[in-house]
Parts: sequence; structure tokens; C-alpha cells
Amino acid sequence: MIKVLFLISLVYLSLSVTHANELFSPENAVEETSTLPNFGNADLVISAEYTQVRHIASMDAAIRSHGDFILAPELGLLWAQKKPFISRLWMDQEKMIQQIADASPIEINATQNPLPFSIGRIFFAIFRGDHSGLNDSFSAYLMHSDKDWQLGLIPRDPLISKALRQIIVTGNKEIRSIDITDIKGNRQELIFDNLNSSLQLTPQQKQRLIH
Repeated sequence: MIKVLFLISLVYLSLSVTHANELFSPENAVEETSTLPNFGNADLVISAEYTQVRHIASMDAAIRSHGDFILAPELGLLWAQKKPFISRLWMDQEKMIQQIADASPIEINATQNPLPFSIGRIFFAIFRGDHSGLNDSFSAYLMHSDKDWQLGLIPRDPLISKALRQIIVTGNKEIRSIDITDIKGNRQELIFDNLNSSLQLTPQQKQRLIH
């Protein structure tokens, strides 16, 4: 059974690589950010459940985790993992606070360690529809089909290119998944469900975001 699952995983990864190669071909290069799909809004509160699947190059089996996130214009991003263990990451443009279970929170600022903030800003830009922000740091590639679109991003920013090889965002009317490959060949898929956009935070969301 383990061998079968491993073979299925290899086939899946092979198909993903083939599709990525097609996406990143020169004819799909995007010169003007105005041609990118309208995939976000800076004025809205965005929330969703997520499944994160990590494919580590040195491991046969993928690692899965589940949780939800809230992105609010004034209060930043809350990324809350619920399984297999509880963790909480809050960040805005300048500060990041991470807490695992009941351990003491760890605070980092952008001056001390700029790389996590550069990567975090990618998430902000994607869900806020910040085309110019993406264009500043990435070369963009776009494919359309009848059912969905795929946006490929190759880092141009020297700091981001030290950590990431490429990003693939898939969506239709809303973002469905983000696939990230790092420079070591490790991949993580973020698959979103129950994505919701609203003009205001609910009282519960606001309480969760106030750290």
C-alpha cells in the first residue's frame, strides 16, 4: 500500500512539473499588470479555511495541516493552524508574532529578519489584488481555461529569490490554491475552502486578530 501511495505521489508531482513548465513558457509571460485577473480587494476582510500539503524532497509522504486565516485591512493577517497541533501566526507589514500551543509568543520585526516579511507580503499582495506589488518583485505568467486561470510568479527580488523558486496561484472567481516551490525543490500547496469576503470584521474575528 505504501509503495502504491508513493507511486501515485510521484505521478502527481510529475504532472505538476509538466503543467508548471507549460505555464512558465515565454508565450504566457505578462508584460502589463492590468492583464492579470482581478483576484482580490484591498478594502475587504478575507477569511478562509485552508489545507496545507508539504512535499519535502527528502521524504516519501506529504505532511498535512489544517486551519484558517483572516486578512483584514487594518489589523493584518492571522494564520491559525488547528491540526495536527495548534499554532498561531499574526503579522502586518512590520511585525510578526508566532505562538505554538501554550508556549510563549515569539516576536520578530522586519528590520531583524526581513525575509519572512518579504514572503508574507506576497500573501498580502495576492489576496488584496495588489498587481503592482507583485510586478515589483516577480516576473508573471498567465494561463486561462474555460474553468479557471493560473498565475505563475518567478522571483526577481534578490531576497525572495534566495528562498523561493516559483509560485503558482490557481483560481476562477476566487483564489482556490497557492503552490509554492522553494530553491531546494520542496513544495507546499495551500488549498482554500469557504473563502469569504466582507466589508467588516465580525466581533469574533476582531477579537482573534487583536493579539
